[in-house]
Order: sequence, then structure tokens, then C-alpha cells
Amino acid sequence: MAKSVHEIMNRELFSLRMDDDAADALGYILALGITAAPILDDQQHPVGVVSFRDLLPHRAGAKVSERMTSPAITVTEHTSIEQAATLVAERGVHRVVVVDEHGAAVGVASTIDLIAGLLGLPAKHPDTFPHYDRSRGITWTDDTLLDMDRVSAAPDGPGVLVLVAGGKHKPERPVWCEASTNVRTRLFDLLSRPQDENAELARVMELYHGGIRFRASAIASADARSRVAESVMSEVRALPAPAGAD
Repeated sequence: MAKSVHEIMNRELFSLRMDDDAADALGYILALGITAAPILDDQQHPVGVVSFRDLLPHRAGAKVSERMTSPAITVTEHTSIEQAATLVAERGVHRVVVVDEHGAAVGVASTIDLIAGLLGLPAKHPDTFPHYDRSRGITWTDDTLLDMDRVSAAPDGPGVLVLVAGGKHKPERPVWCEASTNVRTRLFDLLSRPQDENAELARVMELYHGGIRFRASAIASADARSRVAESVMSEVRALPAPAGAD
């Protein structure tokens, strides 16, 4: 049975800064499917915690520092699970930030983690925040081979799709991106007919025929879809042209 916090804590630590925009912070938290995040200073010391409820509603231009709960409730990795659970109950919080010997944040332990530890159950954490793109504030799907059998994994609605080439000892790289009102339908379209109306896309499909994968993100806002697609395509065009692309 687990005895100390380091055995049940979540080491996949997503954090925010005090001067982060509250609206952006809410987008990050919702995209990751978490409920709160610690606020860290430049030395990685926790100064507060903000939850999605703290961020709703928010006024335009509000900063995370205006919405966070401070100070953050902290424990060390060596704190016993019983002590951490008592602290959570006494303070009326839903999580504690775990710090190292220098006071820097190294993880989080939630009430669920602590209860699991007290019951002798393994804590369940995702291995990573899968495919979260903080610079764009979205989450991508897994990279999936572009074929008729796998397109159903794509969002059945508005979003952005990226075509990815490489693998098998070749560097992976995005080779195309576009916004769509229905990502799944658009991927079926890419597989079903020549893309003669767009010479650049047609070259991509010909050059990487049979070896393209896709990733996608469901994005409801048309403006946001356009921004993401333009950003990724800027990245694509900044990369050196692959051999055979001339």
C-alpha cells in the first residue's frame, strides 16, 4: 500500500503564470480536460492555484493573478498520504501542490489520488497531456494513417486537419493543413478524388501517396480555425522542401 505522496502524485504538471490571460488559461484547462492548475513564479515555486470555476466568468483582459486562490497549499513528496489527506480536509481544497526540497513544484496530488492511496488503490494518471498545443491553445488527435478504415477517428464536425509525413527513420513533418467545416468528410474527400483545384495539395498527395498520416483538432469557431490553419501552414512553408517536391 502506498504510504507517501510521491507514490500517488501526478508528475505531469501543467502550470500557469500570474500574468497569463485568464481567457487563455481557461482555454488551456478545458482543452486538457483538467479542473485546475497551479500558478508558478520564475523559480517554479507555487504562488497559487486557479480552477476553471475561478475563471468563469472573466472580464476581457483579466489576468490569472486576479482569479487565483493564494497561497497554494503544498506538501513534499515525503509527506504521508494521511497527512496530505488531513491537510486537504482541513483547508477545504481539492488538491495539493507537491514541491521538492527547494520549494519548486514537481507535481499535484488530488483528493481522488489521496483517497486511492488511503484505500490501497493505484492512482490513475494519463502518461502525458496528449498532443496539447499550448501555443495554439488546442489539443490534437493521435497521428493516424490516412486511409478509409481510419478516417472515422477524425472529428465529425468543424475543425482543422494536418497531414503529416515521415517516420521509419525519416523526420516527421507537417506537410499540409487546412480548416474545414467537417474534418471527417474532408478527409474522405481527400482519399476519394484528385485534388486538382489546389496544385500545392495535389503535389503533397502525389509525393506522399500511401504514407500520409493525419491529426486533427475539433474547433467550433471559424476565426479560430483559420488562425490555427494559417499558423500551421506558415510552419509547413518554413521547412525545407522535401526531396522530390520540386
